[in-house]
Amino acid sequence: MSDTKQLWVLAGGNGAGKTTFYNQYLFKYGIKFINADLIAKAINPNNPEEYSYDAATLATEMREDMIKQGISFCFETVFSHESKIDFIAMAKAHGYAVILVYIHLIDSSLNEARVHQRTFEGGHDVPVEKIHSRIPKTMKHIKTVLPLVDEAWILDNSSEKNRFQQILIMKSGQYEKKVDPLPKWAMDLLPFV
Repeated sequence: MSDTKQLWVLAGGNGAGKTTFYNQYLFKYGIKFINADLIAKAINPNNPEEYSYDAATLATEMREDMIKQGISFCFETVFSHESKIDFIAMAKAHGYAVILVYIHLIDSSLNEARVHQRTFEGGHDVPVEKIHSRIPKTMKHIKTVLPLVDEAWILDNSSEKNRFQQILIMKSGQYEKKVDPLPKWAMDLLPFV
């Protein structure tokens, strides 16, 4: 990990694998992780959904405190609300290097299936209509924020055999395709590549 203070943003639809990505790739570096779902579960393990809004508010406060303290950290988000773009701009203004990891699934029905599996295993549920309605908003906001970030990893987590497949990596405005041709969803997201 770098000595520069870093903000890692794990973005993607519900069930895309954001927490799994953190656990597999970032946890070992000891970077602090802010996750509203885990906060809600800590508040009430038996019914975390009841505290989801409280947990989201607390997560926002924690992110803002980290920025004020100049601490490197990571948070996960569906990224379907433009307030996250403003937050990234604020982090940049405070001297953070921003690394965006966008995790996509080839079809929203796969997001739905993974959320159902997570719920079956004791994780939190998300209404089906929210799962599907958030993805276009997420992609729109990812397009908007790409010019602001220092680094972006665009990943496809659709295949169980090829988890977190690198589609495209961006560093300092330079793009490197990891697959050619790009999948249609990636071409829609990255028409300039």
